Amino acid sequence: MSWVESIRSDSSCSGRRPRAGMGTRRPSRKTYPCGRGCRRKRGRTVRIEHVEAINLLHRYPEGHRFQYGGGVCDARLTTLVLVHTECGAVGVGSVYSYPALVYLIVREQLASALVGEDPTEVETLWEKMYALTRWYGRKGAAISAIGGVDTALWDLRGQAEGKPVWALLGGENDRCPAYASGLLWKEDVKALADPLHIPDGVYSDMMFGRENLPLAVPYLEGKGQI
Repeated sequence: MSWVESIRSDSSCSGRRPRAGMGTRRPSRKTYPCGRGCRRKRGRTVRIEHVEAINLLHRYPEGHRFQYGGGVCDARLTTLVLVHTECGAVGVGSVYSYPALVYLIVREQLASALVGEDPTEVETLWEKMYALTRWYGRKGAAISAIGGVDTALWDLRGQAEGKPVWALLGGENDRCPAYASGLLWKEDVKALADPLHIPDGVYSDMMFGRENLPLAVPYLEGKGQI
């Protein structure tokens, strides 16, 4: 399938629940706080109803395109992954990879394996998805697709427990290191290096710091781009 501009997939992804004994353990019985209008009985485990993959494309108009280290950027794309539960709760994830492949992997394989499962069993479902894609995956679009679904499942788990995902993962800090990897919005490659004052490919104190990544200035010089 070729991806389209801001168009929702033609139908929801769904499938039958896998039979017991397929190499995955049965999810534990967790309760899930359903939204308004849900008629599930208290204490009943809520299941995944269907999964969607939606490819989105935004093209920059003339005058808003920009140069970066890899060429000219004239568009932005992403794949949204939506995991729907029986009671109407929706987990949202996103994937930045080749859209047509991500769409197929989520829609044709991962979705059918997730329907009927407990969305709060995030780690178990990750292992299940990884096992399903081992034949062609382990990296690239396949692991990216798993990551999009995984993000949506963590979103649902956060909703279920009333906590932000960072709290579920056990991480809390008042500071976070940052570095510049894209080096966007520059008109040419030389303009990327000049403000950093980088001689002969040494580390940039200004944007990267001595504990992070060096710029490949010697490589660019060899290509005649600096």
